[in-house]
Amino acid sequence: CKGQNTFLQESFQNVVATCQQPNMNCKNGLGNCHKSAGRVNMTYCLLTGRRPQCTYRTTYQNQFYIVACNNWPGLPVHFLRCL
Repeated sequence: CKGQNTFLQESFQNVVATCQQPNMNCKNGLGNCHKSAGRVNMTYCLLTGRRPQCTYRTTYQNQFYIVACNNWPGLPVHFLRCL
């Protein structure tokens, strides 16, 4: 069971394009974070049960998001948070 997870309802191509947005500082001080250009639909799942019956509470959101990207070739490597 995973404690929580967020699923972006967005094409991989559009998430990759987020890496072309202006750089911003991440919480760890690195400057390889990027904020989405617009709000996107996403599904947030929060664990409410335990093994072996992993159950989740699901909420639907429409928010901006921040991803960390590799400098080259400019691909998203980590979803950080939604805003």
